[in-house]
Amino acid sequence: MPSPSSTPRVPSYRRHKPSGQAVVTLAGKDHYLGRYGTRASRAEYDRLTGEWLAGGRCLAPEDGITVAELARAHWYFAKGYYRKDGQPTGSLDRVKTALRILRERYAHTLVARFGPL
Repeated sequence: MPSPSSTPRVPSYRRHKPSGQAVVTLAGKDHYLGRYGTRASRAEYDRLTGEWLAGGRCLAPEDGITVAELARAHWYFAKGYYRKDGQPTGSLDRVKTALRILRERYAHTLVARFGPL
């Protein structure tokens, strides 16, 4: 019977102190999971580590962009679009709030998989 120290371990769920995000390192790459200690970040940890284990301790390559990447691109567009007389309008604040909420909940979701349930 193999000793417990020889059994490969599942990477730990841990806190990234500078950002307050939960993070797990799989295949040498850090994956940010959302705000540390939340149910959503734990669910994302379970999903990622489950996929990693099912894939023989490697992750399948992801094609496409994530919701966070699309939100960032839209933010750059919105900063130039929502202006009047060279000043940002109130709409820009609403876009910022909506994008923040979107990123908090779905940052790592692929845009191709994002949509209504």
